[in-house]
Amino acid sequence: MCYLNRTYHVLPTADGTSCMTDRQPFPTHDPVRRILAGVLLVAWLAAAALAQHPPGGDPTANPGSLAESVTSYRTDPGTAVLLFSVFAERSRTHLDRQAVLTLVNLANHASLWTTTQDQAKAVFTNIAFGTYDLEVSAVGYLSTHKELHVMETLRPMESDIVLQRDPAAINLDLAEAVMSPKARKEAKHAVSLLKSNKLDAAQKQLTQAYQLAPSSPDLNFLLGYLYFQKKDYARAEDHLSTAANLNPHNAQTLALLGRTGLEREDYPAARSALERAVLADADNWLPHDLLADTYLHQKNYDGARDEAKVAIAKGKATASPAQIVLGEALVGLGQDQEGMQALNTFVEQSPRHPLATQVRTLIAELNQRIAARDVPSGSTVSALAGVDPLAALSTPNLSVRAWQPPGVDEIQPATAPAVTVLPHK
Repeated sequence: MCYLNRTYHVLPTADGTSCMTDRQPFPTHDPVRRILAGVLLVAWLAAAALAQHPPGGDPTANPGSLAESVTSYRTDPGTAVLLFSVFAERSRTHLDRQAVLTLVNLANHASLWTTTQDQAKAVFTNIAFGTYDLEVSAVGYLSTHKELHVMETLRPMESDIVLQRDPAAINLDLAEAVMSPKARKEAKHAVSLLKSNKLDAAQKQLTQAYQLAPSSPDLNFLLGYLYFQKKDYARAEDHLSTAANLNPHNAQTLALLGRTGLEREDYPAARSALERAVLADADNWLPHDLLADTYLHQKNYDGARDEAKVAIAKGKATASPAQIVLGEALVGLGQDQEGMQALNTFVEQSPRHPLATQVRTLIAELNQRIAARDVPSGSTVSALAGVDPLAALSTPNLSVRAWQPPGVDEIQPATAPAVTVLPHK
């Protein structure tokens, strides 16, 4: 007896969601059952059409035929279909860029990958039963992992993936920058060199582009970023200040300008830039963390505590560096036990961080001083002076081009089990 592959249909409903059906394998030699299946499918399509265009409604209100709104996924018998929708930070807000999804079978470590298409959706077909690790990544966002258990094939397995923005990622669209074609060409070349950490060569290209368009906020930002990477913070501040004046609501320019002020220990300038950065992008935890660090250096412990808490609330575990600022601020307010708890949280969330050992040492020293009561509560902030919260942050990285799948020469083709791929001679 011969069987056809299982086909899943995704059908729209009246409330704008989707429902899923599957056509079970049937014998190809049984015409009665084939006719019956066809009649049932036609009836289902008619019902969906009525749901989309109820009597008396405007048939042109939703352009496109019903057939265009039905999606089918074919998969081999005994395998599953996995459907994923990728969202940005808050659910129901689809990711506005392409994401790559990598599926790894934990039993044999075989991997598959695909990318999101329309409405940030991705699909895997012919997936065998088992346990998988799914990694989802996109430019400007933190990669996330999810363990999946594929156990049945009666219907597609749907999952929503929410990505959190990478606070250290700097996004820049040179295609929309206002500058001459020649300046844009030089800038794009410079960006490629910056991403390869060829700073001297990038500086040469950016200088040439800057001479052609000195009033470009994007070129001033790139020069500021370049000098920040070279630790020439004075020149970085000059260009970033110009970029901020030309584009006063650009959050990433203001955040990097504030971070540059922190590196220069120019805390009033850092505070001014970071307070503007928070107003320009209140949902990003990094400006709140940098502002908390600035308040801490100015001994504004209340402000440091409040901004650190906002950073932690918005960034969750990603914002673990803010726990250092929170811990020091609480100790500065005389809340020593709460401060140690915050510092311990940083160590628990980031046990392999380069600062983890230093934080552990300072926690132990602070705990000993409190236990011995050598100094009044609230005066032990000096024990934490050796931890620089700024050192807990990763270096800003440049993410300019949209993510693209690896080239054909960069990936190994998928093979069936027990098949050996011979190298090219």
